[in-house]
Amino acid sequence: TGPATDCSRRNFSAVPTNISSAAVVLDLTYNRLSFVNRESFKGLAQLKVLNLSYNQISTIGQDSFSELPELYELYLDHNGISSIASDFFQRPSRIENLDLSFNRIAHIGDSAFDDLGVTLKQLALGHNYLGRLFSIEKSIGIFQQLTNLTHLDLSNNGIYDFRSDAFRSQSNIRSLNLAGNGLRDSGLFTEEHNHSSSGEYVLPVSVFRSLSSLNSLQISHNSLRLCCEAYRGLTSLERL
Repeated sequence: TGPATDCSRRNFSAVPTNISSAAVVLDLTYNRLSFVNRESFKGLAQLKVLNLSYNQISTIGQDSFSELPELYELYLDHNGISSIASDFFQRPSRIENLDLSFNRIAHIGDSAFDDLGVTLKQLALGHNYLGRLFSIEKSIGIFQQLTNLTHLDLSNNGIYDFRSDAFRSQSNIRSLNLAGNGLRDSGLFTEEHNHSSSGEYVLPVSVFRSLSSLNSLQISHNSLRLCCEAYRGLTSLERL
């Protein structure tokens, strides 16, 4: 993949300024970075993979990654990010893999991912605090532009309520992880639902209707069960 620069475990509190402009892979994991902004990556236009995992990042400045036109993998997992603003990306991007798991994200701007719509294939948002966000109607807009997603991880977010058409734009998804949430009989369960004697809930048949490419569905550790009708349309499903 080209020149790689290992800046991991150096106790950096800011992105160093002496990184080679030829760097294609940059590893900044396990440092003390608390923020990044547009100036952080100036001169690194060849960068394709940026790993910022295991830092203390709580602030991502406006258009922080605009100096990285070739970037296709961005890892921001295991940080302290609480919000993804609508200006997270402000221009078309080549990013295919975005990992935001294991943060404190409770808010995502409606258009935060819009400029990733053409290229983004893998989005990891597991282990955050998105439960309340998905309980409001406008949450449907968050993923609407991400029509090429193939992998979506929303596990362990305390999501208990979202619209039955939440995945209507994601016909290309092959892997969907909803494990470890608090899915219950509200919003998601508004049509054709039944209560079982064990307190479990039956998902409405429309929830996964548009996911014809789905081959892996993870829904363990929820208080629910799927009725047979819920599988209708999941013609590619191989793993449950």
